[in-house]
Amino acid sequence: MTLSNISLELGHFYEEAYAEGAHAMAKRFEAAKLLAAAALWSRSVKASTTAVSTCFLLEPLAEEPPKKVFEQIIASAVVAAVGIDYIAREAAYSDVALASLGLAEGHIAQGELYDLPQSTANKPLFSAAYLASLWQTHRNGGLPGLHFPEPQPVDNKKLPDWNQWSDVPALVQLNPNANPFQAEHQISILPNRFLDVEAAAGRIIPVLSKAALTPIAWHERVTYVFSSDV
Repeated sequence: MTLSNISLELGHFYEEAYAEGAHAMAKRFEAAKLLAAAALWSRSVKASTTAVSTCFLLEPLAEEPPKKVFEQIIASAVVAAVGIDYIAREAAYSDVALASLGLAEGHIAQGELYDLPQSTANKPLFSAAYLASLWQTHRNGGLPGLHFPEPQPVDNKKLPDWNQWSDVPALVQLNPNANPFQAEHQISILPNRFLDVEAAAGRIIPVLSKAALTPIAWHERVTYVFSSDV
């Protein structure tokens, strides 16, 4: 598997961020760009010799058509002079989460794996932390026994007419020349509200990696930057 050196996550918006409009969203991306530059500098990253891919995790908006949301994100990123290589749907990681329960069955029985899904009429409902743990694991190279979505290229200047969110690929590749989605190290620029979510995800990931017999030195391979401006 070919990996980038760094996977750079450029924010995570909630519904109110989309309601604020394109100008405010561009401001969020501008803040993410500055924070990302500082994080890269702190790791002595040189753009000329380091393979970096950028990504964004999207929470589908029930009231908005997918194409409109993608166009808003892409346009705002362009205004902020931010390049987004990949956009993923958070809900798509529910399928991976279901498979992970089988992988980690023994650890669940021993009480090592918590934040387990709530039962619903149709299928388990996973917490934000559980889904975040799989998103971060995917960026970090994945795990044996779990099938993560492959990037699906689309033309970012002529997006498909997706009728509903289930039509949107789990992982969309916007930049045809992007470095690989998965990377040796990852940097996440996130709003402050995700502090607790990511802390919980950081406790779930080691259990999943142990269940897959692939221990990950998780805390040595991730850098977080939290801010109220993104």
